Amino acid sequence: MSIGPGDILVTSPRDMHDVVVMRARIQALAPTDAARAIANATAALRCGGMIYIVGDGILDNDRLGPVPAVFWNLIFMNLYASGASYTEAEHAEWLSACGYGAAERIIVPTGGGIIRATKLR
Repeated sequence: MSIGPGDILVTSPRDMHDVVVMRARIQALAPTDAARAIANATAALRCGGMIYIVGDGILDNDRLGPVPAVFWNLIFMNLYASGASYTEAEHAEWLSACGYGAAERIIVPTGGGIIRATKLR
């Protein structure tokens, strides 16, 4: 494992990795910045590698649930200049554009979620 300094909105990490974990980062960004962060992280991921986007603010596609994600959406909109909870479909769109296979959403008992996908190209 390696951890290094950097700005995921500016450039991708230097080394290649098998797994990328983005914890509570996407929700703090505007949609275009979220897409850029995922693209930059993807550039450092080997083909066949996995990305995990983890956070409490992954919304259903109708934006009405789960309740904790709706709650966090209100918090993110007030804490961050452009932050928000994003839907499962929004995550899947960003990942697809970066060459991932189908995104899988896992809802944890607290209502938070994980989006998981495999890099295909």
